[in-house]
Amino acid sequence: MVILSLVLSCSTPDPSKELTSDASLLQPSRRLARASLDIRGKLPTLEEQHQIMADPEQFEVLVDKFLQDPGFGPRVREIFGAIYTTERDRTVVNPEVLDMDPIAFQAAIGQEPLRIIQKVAEDDMPWSTVVTADWTMANEIQAALFPIDYPFNGSGWQQVKYTDGRPAAGVLSTNGMWWVYGSTSANANRKRANTVSRLLLCTDYLLKPISFERDINLLDGDAVETAIQSDPACVGCHNTLDPLAAHFFGFWSPAQNSWLDLVSYHPDREPLYASILGVRPSYYGLESQSLADLGRHIASDERFGMCTVKQMVEQLLQVESPITDIQRLKPHREAFIQSGQQLRSLIRSIILSPEYSVGRWETSLEDRNAHLLHVDQLASSVEALTGFRWTHQGRDVLRSGTYGLRVLAGGADGETVYEAATAPSPTMLLSQARLAELAAAYAVEMESQLIESERQLFTLVNLDAIEDPNRQIQFQQLHLQVLAQPISLDGPEVLALNSLFEAALLIEGNAQGAWVAVLTALLRDPNFLIY
Repeated sequence: MVILSLVLSCSTPDPSKELTSDASLLQPSRRLARASLDIRGKLPTLEEQHQIMADPEQFEVLVDKFLQDPGFGPRVREIFGAIYTTERDRTVVNPEVLDMDPIAFQAAIGQEPLRIIQKVAEDDMPWSTVVTADWTMANEIQAALFPIDYPFNGSGWQQVKYTDGRPAAGVLSTNGMWWVYGSTSANANRKRANTVSRLLLCTDYLLKPISFERDINLLDGDAVETAIQSDPACVGCHNTLDPLAAHFFGFWSPAQNSWLDLVSYHPDREPLYASILGVRPSYYGLESQSLADLGRHIASDERFGMCTVKQMVEQLLQVESPITDIQRLKPHREAFIQSGQQLRSLIRSIILSPEYSVGRWETSLEDRNAHLLHVDQLASSVEALTGFRWTHQGRDVLRSGTYGLRVLAGGADGETVYEAATAPSPTMLLSQARLAELAAAYAVEMESQLIESERQLFTLVNLDAIEDPNRQIQFQQLHLQVLAQPISLDGPEVLALNSLFEAALLIEGNAQGAWVAVLTALLRDPNFLIY
């Protein structure tokens, strides 16, 4: 299939190419599906599809509607979850020691910084709030452990403040961030400093080319520290990395697995930078005294805003875009700045751009422009369609790497796999197939207990009737709902689905089993996974 060959290609589209024909663009229904999946994690409703097919100019109106959908915030959290990778199946503190549900515990800890991001996006706060907020987000799990002013008998995620004297610096002040990105004694918070640079400035010190003397014994701690302070190749990075690292000694813990020590910030340990690193905190030559200063420096750094633009472009266009790619990033950066750094406006700018609507470039079928569902989108879109959420022993199968199929389904877990898949794989297709079977069976069973007017999928047929005059119309409707593609009643798709229905009817012996086969086939279609 042409669309599959596009996804399997690893080249990056060039936005400078002209779209020479409408054949390059997605059809309106597919374009709308792409926007809906990216903004709110689910497919458009039938009504929305009919609206866009009747008037393709309604795309901008529907995008604005999607941006106000309750699914917008959770989708933002998922997007940055793939970047921050703080949601892990394991944490530095063992929840069993605390007599807590490990599933709820691990989810709560990892989501803390992501919930801040979600709140900032939902409430249209300036993006600088991510690194300057004097509050965090917490639920009952953190309330039982962390020094925060969570309401007595409160429930759910709420905006709260730490009460242990830590500086106000948004995600930079959260336990959820630094329990994941910890530090050994030898590393001296340098991993944390690089995490800040990598996530917020899009500069990874580990990717910088270096050349140092081969006779340095890397197993000798004293020799390494000497090289860091004297070898020009090492000094080039460490003269900015170490002053960043010096900000984090309030989170320094000699007992890495002691939750009693880790839950609180320790202002008295802040001066340890002098004896451990031998440098004072600073931000690329600018004076800095605390995490709060660090947050303010980052917020005023042009690289912070440009990094956010780059990250959103890469996530929404599914392309690699260097921070120096001014031609691609500049218009979205301008929209971001003019809105007062509202993430909603940045996302809107990207989704309304011509590049976002390309199905393929007219000049070359080798360029990759089709998008591949991220595992979070796969889970949320199937749940929205069918009501089915795949769990096993209390864990979300598609959102757990260690205990589920997150990695096998193409996701990243931040421990063994750091980036989501960009092309289909055998294990991804097997995961999709099993999910389709389970979700289809669940949907048919649930909707068979409802009258047609209360159903979401099978609104035109009697699910128990072997013969139904509306069967072909139902095929047509399901094709639009699941694959976002309008088809004609006498088209090959309807004929193929009808043949499948008849074959399944012979095997299953009942209409419900046949409808399960039809819905399974649609959910397994490559055009569901590739959007």
